[in-house]
Amino acid sequence: TGKVQFLQADFANMKELFCGYDLILLNDVVDQIYQPNRLLSQIHERLNEQGILVLATAWDWDAGKTKPANWLGGFRSLAEPVRGMDTVESILKDRFERIGEIQTFPYVIRINKRKSVLKMVEATVWQKK
Repeated sequence: TGKVQFLQADFANMKELFCGYDLILLNDVVDQIYQPNRLLSQIHERLNEQGILVLATAWDWDAGKTKPANWLGGFRSLAEPVRGMDTVESILKDRFERIGEIQTFPYVIRINKRKSVLKMVEATVWQKK
């Protein structure tokens, strides 16, 4: 437990001191920030060699948080559907290798004592090359 540290920062404006990690967990983040492509394109700079990136998302895009032009999926291009995970794979493939298959599981977010939200989350694990 002495080696674990929790920090909070703006994913779109990460300071250089946030680097040198063995593991980064992006849990319900990618579809909640305004520049997800930028985050994924630069996340390798934050990880040590052979570091692990865990990405979990419900692909619950909100135009109020992320402009539709910045969405990684959930739209059509040339009449074909664009899936977020396909875009993630194209962004990460040069610097990461996916470990295992895409996993889907329920993720419950408690709003208050009487209200919760259930999301079905896709999760992948990536190892830096």
